[in-house]
Amino acid sequence: PMLPMADFDNRDEVKARFDLICGEGAAPNAYRGIPELDWEQTEDDEEGNINGIFHVPGPAPFYQDHFPQRPVFPGSLLMEVCMRFVNAAANARSKPEAGGTWKTLAISRMKIRDFTNPGEDLKLSAKLTEETADSATWLTEFSKDGQVNGTVRVLLVASE
Repeated sequence: PMLPMADFDNRDEVKARFDLICGEGAAPNAYRGIPELDWEQTEDDEEGNINGIFHVPGPAPFYQDHFPQRPVFPGSLLMEVCMRFVNAAANARSKPEAGGTWKTLAISRMKIRDFTNPGEDLKLSAKLTEETADSATWLTEFSKDGQVNGTVRVLLVASE
């Protein structure tokens, strides 16, 4: 609604898909999943931030829905990458004082400032902002070309 449809989707294909969904329904098992969304951890910085690089997948089937005219990496998948990055990095760094391992409970304050294109590399950075015996809050940033592209807060809790 905020950007011209023609820049991202083919209007006739969107209408046909809408009619299909409202009518007989889409073919079962059409969804084939997503590729692995892996990152590589790089050196932590002097402030104790955990850093990494996420290599955004190049051509992938999910771009046909997001979006055929101008493929954009989905924000929901980007949040998944951030959650997994923080969870893995926090568990590698230390265990909760209450015992067990860190587990993602929630994400909040998600902000995406720019589109992420297929094949781009995003720098990931996670900073611990609050920690108790059984929870930890991390502010995660992702950037490209030296500019912050987005942020998300990840709340981890101690889990058995």
